[in-house]
Amino acid sequence: MIRWLTAAMLAVGAPLLALWLLCSEFFDPIWMTLPDTVFAVILTFGIPLSPRSRFSMLFVLSLGMGFGFIMNPRMTALVMPVLMNLALSLTFLLTLKPPEVPLITRLAQRVRNQRPLPLELQAYTQRLTECWGVLLILLALNGLYWALSGEVTLAMLFANTLNFFIMASFFVCELFYRRIRFRHLTPSSPIEVLRVMRRDGLNVTKHD
Repeated sequence: MIRWLTAAMLAVGAPLLALWLLCSEFFDPIWMTLPDTVFAVILTFGIPLSPRSRFSMLFVLSLGMGFGFIMNPRMTALVMPVLMNLALSLTFLLTLKPPEVPLITRLAQRVRNQRPLPLELQAYTQRLTECWGVLLILLALNGLYWALSGEVTLAMLFANTLNFFIMASFFVCELFYRRIRFRHLTPSSPIEVLRVMRRDGLNVTKHD
């Protein structure tokens, strides 16, 4: 229970801390792209690609980032949150390509201990995977717009605070919608979903 409370506090506290740091003007907001850069690199390992394709992608990204930081370090830093959202969107969208299993479908199967999903849930989880992928692309495009506009404060506000609340709102609204639409089925609690995600980590993106 303590671990779940700690995780919840971090999930809510991290965006609020980022907002406080952004408003405090203790340092240049551009440094707030550092955690986004780290997460962007980590998330690339969750993208369902062959080892060769992943190595090629990381090699090209490394060259691009290195060149970018030499030529225009501030703009390159502002693009890091965009890359983070794109990496996460690819993690969802590339699982829609056969023979992969859509990411949300796979997560639902693990929550149900690999029991087959009803056909209506299979179709729903596939569409939900598409929706998450599209949402993350929209967040990436929004971040790119503010980066190209040179609005560092707004870019960091969305990247480190508002985007998290947008995704949390989407998650909660979808949860209520699913409870109403599939009220004839035994629902899975958000705690079970989070438990599987914490247990499997990036392995949840891998086909069983």
